[in-house]
Amino acid sequence: MTRLSLGVIALTQAACGSIAAEPPPDASTVAAPLSFQLGVDNQRTTSQLRWSKHTASSLASGQLALAVCSDHFPAGSAARLEIEGAVGLYNTVVASDARVTVTDEPHRSVAELFSTPPTVSHIEYVDTLDQAYAGFPCHPDKTDATCTSWVMNTCRYRGGDKGGWSRGTGKVSNFVVSINRNCYDHFSDPTSKDYPRVSGVAHELGHGFGMGHTTDWPEADRDLISTMQGNLSVLSAYDVAFMRHFYPAEGTSAHILASPRIRLKSGEKHSNCYASEPGGEQAAFPGQLYRDGAEWKDCATGATPKLMFVWFNDGTAPLSDVRGALTIGDRAIAEWTAGDLEAASQDAIAETLGLSPGHFVDLPTGVALPARLDISSAASEGISSSYLTLSVALRDSQAACSATRASECSGP
Repeated sequence: MTRLSLGVIALTQAACGSIAAEPPPDASTVAAPLSFQLGVDNQRTTSQLRWSKHTASSLASGQLALAVCSDHFPAGSAARLEIEGAVGLYNTVVASDARVTVTDEPHRSVAELFSTPPTVSHIEYVDTLDQAYAGFPCHPDKTDATCTSWVMNTCRYRGGDKGGWSRGTGKVSNFVVSINRNCYDHFSDPTSKDYPRVSGVAHELGHGFGMGHTTDWPEADRDLISTMQGNLSVLSAYDVAFMRHFYPAEGTSAHILASPRIRLKSGEKHSNCYASEPGGEQAAFPGQLYRDGAEWKDCATGATPKLMFVWFNDGTAPLSDVRGALTIGDRAIAEWTAGDLEAASQDAIAETLGLSPGHFVDLPTGVALPARLDISSAASEGISSSYLTLSVALRDSQAACSATRASECSGP
């Protein structure tokens, strides 16, 4: 891997890779002291991952039917759209032949959901208060139906010798995503908006495809961003790599993929979590920045903002002339260029953003400003590019920061 080289950025490089202090830029200077470099600590090549340590078993076929309860999740309903949104994340992975076809079925009992052998995969509320309920195969305590114990659970069926629900050594043929009825008002009130969201369903579908929690991965890989670390409303570059590895399509496509959202560390207290915006979307950039003397800091953390994102190249050749640009409002905050991105590689890149008052001269405070991160590369078949649309509000002081919701990183 060629290390990233400095692009069109106004900064002075000091010894040992540190950045020397500079006077704050005036209103005409819009390039932040921002430097991206890759080293052994943040370099990841997917071909080097021990994939067998990341999963217990993948599906026998990535082509599957997923039966959705039409009584609780009728076609066109808001709750159904959340499920279909999660399915769409997997169905649109380039260079993977895994495809989920959504079908409708009426509400099923536990016995019907876990028939042997199964004929279809399901996502369904489990009625734990039904008199005939006797637990389901994949929960350790069949009498425990509290939300502190489980909200959603994915149970998988294996064929072959001694196969069955949650046992056997063969390939997984089907799975059931059980939704604890006690945890959602929507189960008994179809008008309620308290129903499973894209993020939770995507996490459970990841289990269905064979993904394990990041806590079960080898220690060296646990810093990779994944929906299996915490529920995300998008698939990370790692998740895409998993789907391409275990369910490959014929041929490859050489394009660069920025992780659909930039993840921001929420601080030492939650070192494995990533900040969320109040609306529930994963934060792509600090939702709010406040002025602190000669700096701007992140309202959510009180720290200098840190920009983090992931690149993934699934092609057979390196990508060359990789370029990036960050703008906030109408200001070009930073631009950079990078060396070639190695074929079939994933790289996590993190750097603090030194934002001074000069970057936001005359920009309004207290309102959401549009922001955008552009990444492009001169790929072999032409220019390949992606971009993220973001927003950020400027505050005059930390006291002016509005309340933000705590990080939501724990998954079922």
